[in-house]
Amino acid sequence: MMTIDRIATAVAPHTPQGGSVRASLEPSDPQDDFTSMLHSFVSSTAGAVTHAERVSMSALHGAASAREVVDSTMRAEQMLQTAIALRDKTISAIQEITRMAI
Repeated sequence: MMTIDRIATAVAPHTPQGGSVRASLEPSDPQDDFTSMLHSFVSSTAGAVTHAERVSMSALHGAASAREVVDSTMRAEQMLQTAIALRDKTISAIQEITRMAI
């Protein structure tokens, strides 16, 4: 079984400027990972909606094609649907936890 030290030693020569890989291989706090993942997802969803709005306004001024409008709108819609599904699953999980007997 390979340890983190052995993996870090094996990979170190292949990192830029011989950087340390050990820090990236250490287990991190799952709560921080989940929080950063949610933050990233919410930011990218908001960015997709903003981009779709900008492309739509550009199309009104003749600077964007109908295809660009459809593509950006569909991407924003898909991301919003994913966010809504994630919200629904989170609410469902919280409700299930509150029903548990202690």
